[in-house]
Amino acid sequence: MNDLSNLTGVIFSDVDGGYVSECPELGVASQGDTIDEARAMLVGAVELTLECADEDEIRSRLDGSYFPYSQFTEEELMEGLEEVESRPLPINADLLGAAGG
Repeated sequence: MNDLSNLTGVIFSDVDGGYVSECPELGVASQGDTIDEARAMLVGAVELTLECADEDEIRSRLDGSYFPYSQFTEEELMEGLEEVESRPLPINADLLGAAGG
């Protein structure tokens, strides 16, 4: 299985206020009123995904064969969102505790 210690977090400002956060490797998203809250909520969503999904699902998410937003074009996904932070925000194993292992 791919290394879970280097997952990416991407945070965007939402047109309705607040922030949307996403881990593209796992196809997991969340939101929050602040960047810090959006990041914390994303970490929680990643933890829950790793706790609940079986190894085959996690593997398919990491190798790109699982894409939950496939019904939308990239343009539709980006419409109305303004990127605020494009640098990777690491979600490392220390933050995830035992969830990844």
